[in-house]
Amino acid sequence: MRKYLWLLPVAMLMVVLVGCHSNVTEVANVTVNITTPDNNAEIDQGTATNITAEVTSTEDIDKVEFRIDGSLVATRQGNEVATAATNTYAYLWQTATVAEGPHAIEVKAYDTADPAHTGTDTVNVTIVEPPTAPPTVVIDDAPAEGSDVHAPFDVTVTATAQEPGAEITKVDVTFGGVTKTIDAASGTVSFTGTEAPNGEQTILIVATDSLGVTGSRTRTVNVDNLPPTVEITAPAAGATLNGEFDVTANA
Repeated sequence: MRKYLWLLPVAMLMVVLVGCHSNVTEVANVTVNITTPDNNAEIDQGTATNITAEVTSTEDIDKVEFRIDGSLVATRQGNEVATAATNTYAYLWQTATVAEGPHAIEVKAYDTADPAHTGTDTVNVTIVEPPTAPPTVVIDDAPAEGSDVHAPFDVTVTATAQEPGAEITKVDVTFGGVTKTIDAASGTVSFTGTEAPNGEQTILIVATDSLGVTGSRTRTVNVDNLPPTVEITAPAAGATLNGEFDVTANA
Protein backbone atom coordinates (compact mmCIF):
# COMPACT_ATOMS: atom_id res chain seq x y z
CA MET A 1 0.00 0.00 0.00
CA ARG A 2 2.82 2.37 0.87
CA LYS A 3 4.29 2.11 -2.58
CA TYR A 4 1.20 3.83 -4.03
CA LEU A 5 1.28 6.78 -1.63
CA TRP A 6 3.50 8.75 -3.98
CA LEU A 7 0.62 8.89 -6.46
CA LEU A 8 -1.52 10.92 -4.06
CA PRO A 9 0.12 14.33 -4.71
CA VAL A 10 -0.10 13.75 -8.45
CA ALA A 11 -3.81 12.93 -8.22
CA MET A 12 -4.44 16.03 -6.11
CA LEU A 13 -2.58 18.20 -8.64
CA MET A 14 -4.71 16.81 -11.45
CA VAL A 15 -7.87 17.64 -9.52
CA VAL A 16 -6.65 21.22 -9.03
CA LEU A 17 -5.80 21.59 -12.70
CA VAL A 18 -9.15 20.18 -13.78
CA GLY A 19 -10.93 22.49 -11.40
CA CYS A 20 -9.00 25.48 -12.66
CA HIS A 21 -9.76 24.60 -16.26
CA SER A 22 -13.46 24.38 -15.57
CA ASN A 23 -13.43 28.03 -14.42
CA VAL A 24 -11.75 29.42 -17.59
CA THR A 25 -14.09 31.58 -19.76
CA GLU A 26 -13.54 32.57 -23.37
CA VAL A 27 -12.42 36.20 -23.81
CA ALA A 28 -14.60 38.18 -26.23
CA ASN A 29 -12.88 39.27 -29.42
CA VAL A 30 -13.71 42.51 -31.30
CA THR A 31 -12.06 43.11 -34.68
CA VAL A 32 -12.31 46.17 -36.93
CA ASN A 33 -11.26 46.36 -40.56
CA ILE A 34 -11.42 49.71 -42.38
CA THR A 35 -12.40 48.86 -45.95
CA THR A 36 -12.45 52.41 -47.40
CA PRO A 37 -10.44 54.50 -47.92
CA ASP A 38 -7.30 52.47 -48.57
CA ASN A 39 -4.26 53.01 -46.42
CA ASN A 40 -1.99 55.73 -47.89
CA ALA A 41 -4.76 56.89 -50.22
CA GLU A 42 -4.76 60.42 -51.65
CA ILE A 43 -8.06 62.29 -51.35
CA ASP A 44 -8.88 65.47 -53.26
CA GLN A 45 -9.70 68.29 -50.89
CA GLY A 46 -13.43 68.97 -51.00
CA THR A 47 -14.33 65.38 -51.89
CA ALA A 48 -16.93 63.69 -49.68
CA THR A 49 -15.21 60.45 -48.64
CA ASN A 50 -17.09 57.46 -47.28
CA ILE A 51 -15.26 55.80 -44.39
CA THR A 52 -16.45 52.20 -43.98
CA ALA A 53 -15.38 49.52 -41.52
CA GLU A 54 -16.37 45.90 -41.05
CA VAL A 55 -16.79 44.95 -37.39
CA THR A 56 -16.94 41.42 -35.99
CA SER A 57 -17.34 40.30 -32.39
CA THR A 58 -18.27 37.29 -30.28
CA GLU A 59 -20.63 39.64 -28.40
CA ASP A 60 -23.16 42.19 -29.65
CA ILE A 61 -21.71 45.55 -30.74
CA ASP A 62 -22.62 48.48 -28.52
CA LYS A 63 -21.16 51.36 -30.56
CA VAL A 64 -18.57 52.28 -33.20
CA GLU A 65 -16.56 55.52 -33.04
CA PHE A 66 -14.93 57.35 -35.95
CA ARG A 67 -11.95 59.61 -35.24
CA ILE A 68 -9.91 61.90 -37.48
CA ASP A 69 -6.47 62.76 -36.14
CA GLY A 70 -7.63 61.62 -32.70
CA SER A 71 -10.78 63.76 -32.62
CA LEU A 72 -14.16 62.04 -32.39
CA VAL A 73 -16.24 62.99 -35.44
CA ALA A 74 -19.06 60.44 -35.37
CA THR A 75 -20.55 57.59 -33.32
CA ARG A 76 -22.72 54.80 -34.67
CA GLN A 77 -24.83 52.68 -32.33
CA GLY A 78 -24.59 48.93 -32.65
CA ASN A 79 -27.79 48.71 -34.68
CA GLU A 80 -26.79 51.51 -37.08
CA VAL A 81 -25.10 49.30 -39.63
CA ALA A 82 -24.74 50.57 -43.20
CA THR A 83 -24.52 47.06 -44.66
CA ALA A 84 -26.01 44.32 -42.51
CA ALA A 85 -24.60 41.42 -44.52
CA THR A 86 -21.01 42.41 -43.70
CA ASN A 87 -21.75 44.27 -40.46
CA THR A 88 -20.29 47.43 -41.99
CA TYR A 89 -20.48 50.82 -40.31
CA ALA A 90 -20.01 54.05 -42.26
CA TYR A 91 -19.30 57.77 -41.89
CA LEU A 92 -19.28 60.35 -44.72
CA TRP A 93 -16.24 62.58 -44.22
CA GLN A 94 -16.56 66.07 -45.69
CA THR A 95 -13.08 67.31 -46.58
CA ALA A 96 -13.78 70.81 -47.90
CA THR A 97 -12.25 72.46 -44.81
CA VAL A 98 -9.69 69.75 -44.03
CA ALA A 99 -6.11 70.95 -44.35
CA GLU A 100 -3.93 69.50 -47.08
CA GLY A 101 -1.44 66.93 -45.84
CA PRO A 102 -1.42 63.64 -43.87
CA HIS A 103 -4.33 62.58 -41.65
CA ALA A 104 -5.11 59.49 -39.56
CA ILE A 105 -8.51 57.80 -39.66
CA GLU A 106 -9.34 55.56 -36.68
CA VAL A 107 -12.40 53.37 -36.17
CA LYS A 108 -12.96 51.86 -32.71
CA ALA A 109 -15.72 49.37 -31.83
CA TYR A 110 -17.08 48.45 -28.38
CA ASP A 111 -19.08 45.35 -27.48
CA THR A 112 -21.87 45.16 -24.88
CA ALA A 113 -19.81 43.37 -22.22
CA ASP A 114 -19.10 45.03 -18.86
CA PRO A 115 -16.37 46.09 -19.02
CA ALA A 116 -16.51 46.43 -22.79
CA HIS A 117 -14.04 44.80 -25.11
CA THR A 118 -12.77 46.95 -27.97
CA GLY A 119 -11.18 46.64 -31.38
CA THR A 120 -9.46 49.35 -33.44
CA ASP A 121 -8.18 49.87 -36.96
CA THR A 122 -6.34 52.89 -38.38
CA VAL A 123 -5.45 54.03 -41.90
CA ASN A 124 -3.40 57.02 -43.01
CA VAL A 125 -4.48 59.24 -45.89
CA THR A 126 -3.27 62.45 -47.51
CA ILE A 127 -5.53 65.35 -48.46
CA VAL A 128 -4.27 66.89 -51.70
CA GLU A 129 -5.17 69.95 -53.73
CA PRO A 130 -7.83 68.96 -56.27
CA PRO A 131 -7.09 69.33 -59.96
CA THR A 132 -8.38 72.57 -61.43
CA ALA A 133 -10.84 72.73 -64.30
CA PRO A 134 -9.51 74.99 -67.08
CA PRO A 135 -11.79 77.39 -68.94
CA THR A 136 -13.17 76.22 -72.26
CA VAL A 137 -12.42 78.25 -75.39
CA VAL A 138 -14.56 78.30 -78.52
CA ILE A 139 -13.63 80.06 -81.77
CA ASP A 140 -17.04 81.36 -82.82
CA ASP A 141 -16.34 82.39 -86.39
CA ALA A 142 -13.82 82.08 -89.20
CA PRO A 143 -11.05 81.34 -89.79
CA ALA A 144 -11.82 77.64 -89.93
CA GLU A 145 -9.19 75.01 -89.16
CA GLY A 146 -6.75 74.76 -92.10
CA SER A 147 -8.33 77.61 -94.05
CA ASP A 148 -6.48 80.30 -96.02
CA VAL A 149 -6.31 83.75 -94.45
CA HIS A 150 -5.57 87.01 -96.22
CA ALA A 151 -4.88 90.44 -94.84
CA PRO A 152 -6.77 91.51 -92.81
CA PHE A 153 -8.80 88.90 -90.88
CA ASP A 154 -10.76 88.67 -87.61
CA VAL A 155 -10.82 86.08 -84.82
CA THR A 156 -13.97 85.90 -82.65
CA VAL A 157 -13.79 83.84 -79.45
CA THR A 158 -15.89 82.94 -76.41
CA ALA A 159 -14.46 81.51 -73.17
CA THR A 160 -16.34 79.92 -70.26
CA ALA A 161 -14.99 79.41 -66.73
CA GLN A 162 -15.35 75.89 -65.33
CA GLU A 163 -14.26 76.40 -61.71
CA PRO A 164 -17.18 77.04 -59.31
CA GLY A 165 -17.62 80.77 -58.71
CA ALA A 166 -14.97 81.78 -61.25
CA GLU A 167 -15.38 84.25 -64.12
CA ILE A 168 -13.33 84.88 -67.23
CA THR A 169 -11.13 87.95 -66.76
CA LYS A 170 -9.34 88.04 -70.11
CA VAL A 171 -8.68 86.19 -73.36
CA ASP A 172 -5.31 86.55 -75.10
CA VAL A 173 -5.17 85.87 -78.84
CA THR A 174 -1.68 85.44 -80.30
CA PHE A 175 -0.77 85.29 -83.97
CA GLY A 176 2.71 85.63 -85.45
CA GLY A 177 4.17 86.74 -82.11
CA VAL A 178 1.59 89.51 -81.70
CA THR A 179 -0.83 89.19 -78.75
CA LYS A 180 -4.12 91.04 -78.54
CA THR A 181 -6.19 90.93 -75.34
CA ILE A 182 -9.94 90.83 -74.86
CA ASP A 183 -10.82 91.99 -71.34
CA ALA A 184 -14.01 89.96 -71.25
CA ALA A 185 -15.28 86.42 -71.78
CA SER A 186 -15.88 87.01 -75.50
CA GLY A 187 -14.92 89.38 -78.27
CA THR A 188 -13.22 89.89 -81.61
CA VAL A 189 -9.66 90.87 -82.51
CA SER A 190 -8.29 91.81 -85.93
CA PHE A 191 -4.93 90.99 -87.48
CA THR A 192 -3.44 92.53 -90.58
CA GLY A 193 -2.32 89.13 -91.80
CA THR A 194 1.26 90.33 -92.12
CA GLU A 195 2.23 89.40 -88.55
CA ALA A 196 3.40 85.99 -89.79
CA PRO A 197 5.01 84.87 -93.04
CA ASN A 198 3.14 83.01 -95.72
CA GLY A 199 2.49 79.35 -95.05
CA GLU A 200 1.02 77.33 -92.18
CA GLN A 201 0.73 79.33 -88.96
CA THR A 202 -0.96 78.87 -85.58
CA ILE A 203 -3.41 81.10 -83.73
CA LEU A 204 -3.19 80.60 -79.95
CA ILE A 205 -6.08 81.59 -77.67
CA VAL A 206 -5.55 81.56 -73.87
CA ALA A 207 -8.42 82.32 -71.47
CA THR A 208 -7.77 83.22 -67.82
CA ASP A 209 -10.39 83.03 -65.06
CA SER A 210 -10.62 84.98 -61.81
CA LEU A 211 -8.80 82.18 -59.94
CA GLY A 212 -5.84 82.39 -62.31
CA VAL A 213 -6.69 79.10 -64.02
CA THR A 214 -6.02 79.11 -67.75
CA GLY A 215 -7.38 77.16 -70.68
CA SER A 216 -6.21 77.32 -74.26
CA ARG A 217 -7.07 76.38 -77.80
CA THR A 218 -5.18 76.59 -81.07
CA ARG A 219 -6.19 76.92 -84.69
CA THR A 220 -3.96 76.27 -87.67
CA VAL A 221 -4.39 78.49 -90.74
CA ASN A 222 -2.56 79.01 -94.00
CA VAL A 223 -1.35 82.58 -94.52
CA ASP A 224 -1.57 83.55 -98.19
CA ASN A 225 -0.56 87.15 -98.78
CA LEU A 226 1.18 86.60 -102.12
CA PRO A 227 0.03 89.16 -104.72
CA PRO A 228 -1.82 87.74 -107.71
CA THR A 229 0.13 87.20 -110.93
CA VAL A 230 -1.06 88.86 -114.15
CA GLU A 231 -0.16 87.81 -117.68
CA ILE A 232 -0.98 90.18 -120.55
CA THR A 233 -1.90 88.09 -123.53
CA ALA A 234 -2.50 90.95 -125.97
CA PRO A 235 -1.08 93.10 -127.36
CA ALA A 236 2.23 91.30 -127.61
CA ALA A 237 5.33 92.81 -126.14
CA GLY A 238 6.97 95.25 -128.64
CA ALA A 239 3.89 95.39 -130.85
CA THR A 240 3.15 98.60 -132.80
CA LEU A 241 -0.24 99.98 -131.87
CA ASN A 242 -2.43 102.32 -133.93
CA GLY A 243 -5.75 103.79 -132.85
CA GLU A 244 -7.92 101.83 -130.50
CA PHE A 245 -6.79 98.39 -129.33
CA ASP A 246 -7.84 95.74 -126.85
CA VAL A 247 -5.83 94.50 -123.93
CA THR A 248 -6.45 90.99 -122.62
CA ALA A 249 -4.84 89.41 -119.63
CA ASN A 250 -4.91 86.30 -117.48
CA ALA A 251 -4.70 86.54 -113.71
